[in-house]
Amino acid sequence: MQLSFLNRKMCWLYFVVTSFLLAGTFSLNAYGAGGHDLPPSSIGDRQVFLSFSAPSIADPSDRIAMSYSFMDKATGKNVQHVTYFLTISNPQGKQTFSEVLHGHDGTVNVQFRPGEGQYKVNANYDNLAASYVADQAGVITVSGPVFNEQGSYKVNIEVNGIDYDNTFLPEPIKYEYPLVVAAAQKFAVPYVEMAFNVNVSSPLQVENVEFKPENKQLMIQYSGVEWQHFDDFQVYVEIPREMMSGPFTAIFNGMELMVREEQKDGRTTTLILNGTHLDLMQMNQSGDSMGGMDMGESQQQNAIVITATSVVPEFPLTLPLAAVAIASAIVLASKFKGRPSF
Repeated sequence: MQLSFLNRKMCWLYFVVTSFLLAGTFSLNAYGAGGHDLPPSSIGDRQVFLSFSAPSIADPSDRIAMSYSFMDKATGKNVQHVTYFLTISNPQGKQTFSEVLHGHDGTVNVQFRPGEGQYKVNANYDNLAASYVADQAGVITVSGPVFNEQGSYKVNIEVNGIDYDNTFLPEPIKYEYPLVVAAAQKFAVPYVEMAFNVNVSSPLQVENVEFKPENKQLMIQYSGVEWQHFDDFQVYVEIPREMMSGPFTAIFNGMELMVREEQKDGRTTTLILNGTHLDLMQMNQSGDSMGGMDMGESQQQNAIVITATSVVPEFPLTLPLAAVAIASAIVLASKFKGRPSF
């Protein structure tokens, strides 16, 4: 009975190795956040894919939760006994976390908690799988300074083994996605006699947020040029829909940013702005030619400028004038009321 089981297992391993030699290593990049089902890869005669949930942006003082499941496309169910190699690198490229994790049911839930010193993994260690597995609570907790600074982190996941605790793939299936760590800054942006609440989550400290309704623009002002230390960066901006509505465009120091819009609820639009180090290099090289700009233009050289399709209300200055006109009419009417007519 034992020999038959081993024969079946060896045949399965031979089939997997042959398939990988023919197909090569699968490497997919996933950019974004929330819940994702990535494009499938082939292992033998199976189509499999990684389904994961992770925040697009996180506050360094909060707990950060991630969940990974390896799915069989044909059945829609988890592949069993999946081993993941999870590594996390900070904005400078230094690894802050590197461990092998295992899900007997194919799913691994990880929660990172802020702390000091060397990080500590709170989970059971499975010697057969040579990896950490969750306890009865179903969550592997990690305490320590994994996400202790602001910026864009890179999360890499490699699927190293499936189906059995101690069965490993000859070539891992690799995935990668960014995770922005930044504390949200809240601004009450003045407008006539009111203020709109705008939240900005950025790798660097924001100095000021200014609304320019005549240009349908929102300006996010920074104090310096420290952006050159970030290879890839993301900025998240929450804007009330009654203030501005899309589609939106954005530029940073004259360079166009990629803009993705998400409707948080019926009242708020979240903009995800993406930039690259190449853009910043181009901006820095062109900075010497900006000496002839006036003060307003030069201030934009340390700013993200978001342009909307419309601002609401479009013509706010007419509202006070209309109110004055109505009030004047009421006063005049009251004065003439009761006078004898001739």
